[in-house]
Amino acid sequence: MLDRQALLSSAIGWFAKVLNAIAYLTPVKRRFSIPYGPHTRHGLDLYEPLFSSSRTQTIIFFYGGGWTSGSRMTYRFVGAALALRGFRVIIPDYRLHPEASLEEIMQDATDAVVWTSQHFPNQTLFLAGHSVGAYIAVTLAANPNALPETVDIKGVIGIAGPYLPMNKPQAAHLPPALLIAAENDRLVPATKTEQLASQWQKSGPVKVKLYRRGGHALLIGALSPLLRWAAPVFRDFTAFTRNAQASTRDPEESRTI
Repeated sequence: MLDRQALLSSAIGWFAKVLNAIAYLTPVKRRFSIPYGPHTRHGLDLYEPLFSSSRTQTIIFFYGGGWTSGSRMTYRFVGAALALRGFRVIIPDYRLHPEASLEEIMQDATDAVVWTSQHFPNQTLFLAGHSVGAYIAVTLAANPNALPETVDIKGVIGIAGPYLPMNKPQAAHLPPALLIAAENDRLVPATKTEQLASQWQKSGPVKVKLYRRGGHALLIGALSPLLRWAAPVFRDFTAFTRNAQASTRDPEESRTI
């Protein structure tokens, strides 16, 4: 498992260099290495459209890496792609295992959300993530008591997350969720997504997107314009954020070729 994760992390790192080179040319505003806490890993990057307003939706994106690796710099293509579409995007780093426990990692994620709500109050806020980053995003959305009352999460997007029973909803009403997975993901089975969806729908609206094409790494790469042909992740992601507040309580499942 660790060897496979190491190989995947290496592949994503190489892959991202190409995607980030293209993203560098994207006409959006960028601010790098903004501290949100005292640790060296407590930094975040901010991406915004050239012209933002009080109606600009904010997305906090948590990346994956098997809890042991990852850097916000690898995912600059994610921030640029979404900012170009009109979103404010925040990508935080967090401490890694074994230096930090799962509880400490989740506290870092919570602190990043609090920082965002303080610096962009009264904004429409979404949480999103890929792989263990999806686990982080979904866990925070499913446990609103871990966040201050001033934080209002309008929706959550999980891409290929290794969800566990601890993600069982802890609130009577959960925000809308979009859960994305690839049927041939060899690292995180799509059944993890389907199982979480069956739990989520008991307390909130959920949409499930299962793609026949693509794999674990390709799902996040498909947010880049270079790889959108591989899977409609960008289309489904952005459509969900635009329509989340109008979502129904019925789960929706689609299989895309």
